[in-house]
Amino acid sequence: MAMEYQSFVESRVPVVPVRAKGQEQAEMVSQLLWGEVAGVISETERWFEIESADGYRGWIGRKMVRPARLSFMDMAYVESPVVKTAFAAFVSTGADAGSLYLPMGSRIVGFQKVERRFCFEQRQYQLVQGEVDSPCRFSVEQCLCTARQLLHAPYLWGGRNFMGIDCSGFVQLVFSVNGVSLPRDAWQQALCGEEVASLTEALPGDLAFFSRPEGRISHVGLLLSPHQIVHASGCVRIDGIDDRGIYTEQAIYTHSLTSIRRIKER
Repeated sequence: MAMEYQSFVESRVPVVPVRAKGQEQAEMVSQLLWGEVAGVISETERWFEIESADGYRGWIGRKMVRPARLSFMDMAYVESPVVKTAFAAFVSTGADAGSLYLPMGSRIVGFQKVERRFCFEQRQYQLVQGEVDSPCRFSVEQCLCTARQLLHAPYLWGGRNFMGIDCSGFVQLVFSVNGVSLPRDAWQQALCGEEVASLTEALPGDLAFFSRPEGRISHVGLLLSPHQIVHASGCVRIDGIDDRGIYTEQAIYTHSLTSIRRIKER
């Protein structure tokens, strides 16, 4: 049964922390990026309890969002242009002119592709660096290109941008800007697509999942080949992989391979 929301809000800053509780000191469990819309479940004087488009719930500060013109179910939102490079830089004009840096995945409803600009809260922003475009038809090659743009981004629990990202946030972001919506957590992503029987049958772009000793899925990465994987661990990096799992240049195994899934092209 679909959730009924009080209203919808959208991020008005480049990154909004989504917290486990409505407290500044609470754990950050995810993030909303610029222009992303969330449904409001409940609210307090300072906080909104929200559910994002991927079904993830948490709390966000009211000052960081504004009422949304669209819901995340509207096609005008779904098909709106997104930042496709690690970040995009904009400049604004006027008495308080300045720069605006938006991370990959930021959603810019109303972006004018020819003029390379958009209007936000009565201010014009001109794109001067990076790429903004509509999510394209999914292709493995483009996903791998997107993933490489995030190399060396530092690991951050709950992060979803180039200044700090976790393993499932990395995979979700790479697929999102290429037109495929995936759930937020690794264990949820492990239920997507179709199973690949073994690493020898894996193709570039397949997702590899890893578990803790008790069997719980705890990590995910994107295969570049049956021998290499790009994943967020310490930072977004490329490591070796075999049937046992991920290993470093020092031949130290860091993650135990559990399963491989293939996201179908659409």
